[in-house]
Amino acid sequence: MKTSVLTSLALRAVLRPTMIIGAVAILALPALGMISLSRYGVDATPTASIVALDLDAPADPACYYESAFNGGTVVLERAAVEGRPLHLTQRYQWLDGCTWEAEETLVPHGSLFAYSYEEHVVSCDVGATPARACERHGVVTMRSVP
Repeated sequence: MKTSVLTSLALRAVLRPTMIIGAVAILALPALGMISLSRYGVDATPTASIVALDLDAPADPACYYESAFNGGTVVLERAAVEGRPLHLTQRYQWLDGCTWEAEETLVPHGSLFAYSYEEHVVSCDVGATPARACERHGVVTMRSVP
């Protein structure tokens, strides 16, 4: 799906709140867990640190990826990503008149993650022709943030 730079920037402005809300929810979960544990006398001293995730994956110039990595590095609490797969799902409207769902999956392998991006059509306006679904695969590196 080719778009102009202006269209891409406009879409990011519209779609960015979805990513911000999702990131806030991901960051809030460990804090809520610590509050719950402290209510029952469990030591909830925060040992989690902040990590930065960087994506290295080829991009098809004919595709638009509704990715958490569109703005570059993703910053999360280590507890949100350590030791288990992470799934980031976002829905967005596209120029083709369809609603799409994009899912990014990160599977941990030490300080690296196997990365995959897949998208599919959820629904379309009457008469709309969906664009081609895109996918990509790569590696996400994790580093501690002081």
